[in-house]
Amino acid sequence: MVEGHSVHRVAAVHRQKLVGKVFTASSPNGRFKEGAAAIDGKKYHSIEAVGKNLFAFFGEEATKLVVVHVHFGMSGQWSIFDRRKEEVPPVTSTTRLCLEHEDGLVSHLSAMTVRCEEESYYHEKRKILGQDPLREDADPEDLFRRIASKRSAGRSIGDIIMDQSFFAGPGNIYRAEILFRAGVHPSTLCGELGGEELRRIWQESVSLLRRGFLTGSILTVDPEEAKALGRPGMRRYIYNAEACGRCGSRVVSWDLKGRTCYACPSCQPVPSHSQDVKFAPARVFLSHCARETLEERERQGLEKLTVSELRDRLVKLGLSTGGKKSELIARIDGSGWRVKEEGQVQDEKNEEEGKKQEQEQEQEQEQEQEQEQRKVKGGKTGMNMKGKEVKEDQFVGPVSALEAAREKLLAGESRAVEHVADIHPAQIAELRVTRRAAAKRRDTSGREEVEKQELQEDGEEEQGRRRRRKEGDISLMMGGQQRKRGWSEKKRMARVPEPKHRDS
Repeated sequence: MVEGHSVHRVAAVHRQKLVGKVFTASSPNGRFKEGAAAIDGKKYHSIEAVGKNLFAFFGEEATKLVVVHVHFGMSGQWSIFDRRKEEVPPVTSTTRLCLEHEDGLVSHLSAMTVRCEEESYYHEKRKILGQDPLREDADPEDLFRRIASKRSAGRSIGDIIMDQSFFAGPGNIYRAEILFRAGVHPSTLCGELGGEELRRIWQESVSLLRRGFLTGSILTVDPEEAKALGRPGMRRYIYNAEACGRCGSRVVSWDLKGRTCYACPSCQPVPSHSQDVKFAPARVFLSHCARETLEERERQGLEKLTVSELRDRLVKLGLSTGGKKSELIARIDGSGWRVKEEGQVQDEKNEEEGKKQEQEQEQEQEQEQEQEQRKVKGGKTGMNMKGKEVKEDQFVGPVSALEAAREKLLAGESRAVEHVADIHPAQIAELRVTRRAAAKRRDTSGREEVEKQELQEDGEEEQGRRRRRKEGDISLMMGGQQRKRGWSEKKRMARVPEPKHRDS
């Protein structure tokens, strides 16, 4: 699901590049044909982000504005291209709206919900959406009153924080991390929360979503704490984690209205009424919503490794790489791989850690330089995250979508993380190619060995299939011949008359 910080990033880019211009609008897949016709040739007046919803307004202030409501769903995007600087990729079967400007700007929209309505629709929709931690007009006191009301008293805060009519913006990843940092267990009932706890939850919501808006990633671990814990690459504390990133306790998980909820029993005290909740050790998985580096995943269990990564380990151990993922994991566990890693490859690990520290220092320097470049100096003004002008070096804007994508790739995280909505896959294709080439150079020998063994196993398996098929064909043929001979013998015997016996 595209979460609130990513929606606000889309709005910020639109204010910078599209708002104020007149566009030719069309619906490539035909699913927004009437809406495209309604905004065709109209000025892009303004855009508002509220939680996971976008509201783009078209027209002139003197007349009634037309609003386009967008909800991205799981993996939508609203990307912008400039024909003068890049090649515009072709539209797809999911492209519901295409905006084109005479100066070469082109915008493609793919989303779960795209509807065109009158301006009054926005005001009606706004009333039912909750408080957005990234909006200046957010009213946390009103939120606290609603949470403390009798109507909400029996609901858990873990349920409430995912209810967009209360908190507009956070999704499942943010729920886990916000409540962890606030020290509140998700199963705590709203009626048991005090004012101080509610304020901590709100402050963490604002802090984490603001950081997500500025960096383009869901990063919840303080860099200083991550270094102190000896895990500088750690990005999240408990979401999809086997052990708590802060204290090391086993993370527990359970189902809450169809979504997996996470908590650390040590850092988030379990309320007494939670006896009926069936907590279980968190089952980690290879998440496409919040992937981690290979090193971080190895720390938490082999279940988080890909089949390719598991086969790499098996090649190094001199073991077979065939079978299902569960079989590969069992084979590695049975080999005592973790003991070997600690005892025999310690020097190699130290060397890798040294290289990693150098890379992290370089990344920090690059980030500092980028931050300085984003500051507005020399008496100029810039826009903050709400689209409001601020003066000179008070403003530090968000990193670009391309910079955010580069950071994710360097951290080993795919673009699917948080389902980024402000960049098209084609725009980061070059980054992906560069990363793959570098990875291939680093581990060419290992991969070649894996591929060689896979081909060998595939060949042996194919030979076995052919042999079994041939044996089966022969068996069928022989069986057919035997049946044929038997049937012929029966027919022959049926034609032979019985001998006549003479009386002696």
